[in-house]
Order: sequence, then C-alpha cells, then structure tokens
Amino acid sequence: MPNIISRTQTEFFKIILMSHEHLASSGKTSLIITAISIMLSYITLDDAGKVVSLMAGIIAIISGLLAARYYYKAGKKLHK
Repeated sequence: MPNIISRTQTEFFKIILMSHEHLASSGKTSLIITAISIMLSYITLDDAGKVVSLMAGIIAIISGLLAARYYYKAGKKLHK
C-alpha cells in the first residue's frame, strides 16, 4: 500500500502537534481555551442570535455616543 501522506504533510502535522504541545504546557492558555470551549458548548443558535443582537445594540449605542461627542467638540472648535 503506497504512502498516502506526503512528506510535506507529515512535516506540517508535526509542526501543528509541536505548537499544540507548547500551548498545552502553559496552564493559563489551556485553562482559557477550556473555559471558552465549555461556554460555547452551552450556547444554542437561539441564544447566539440573542447575544449577537445584544452586542450589536451595545456597539451601536457606543458608536452614537462617540459620534455625538465628536460633532459636539468639532462644533465647539468652529465657534471659537
């Protein structure tokens, strides 16, 4: 049976495995990845839609406030 995986693919897999071992050896990174995985596993599509809508609303409010602040300061600068 011929070797299906070429040498470059084998080297690529070795690089991925080595980088994974490096990440697994650092405790904080591994803990963060595990925590994110656990949180994402409990989110359903309906919940994800609600979270995205909430985040979009918050970003829109912050964007509007920053725009109002910019135009207030720009108008103040023109009147001087």
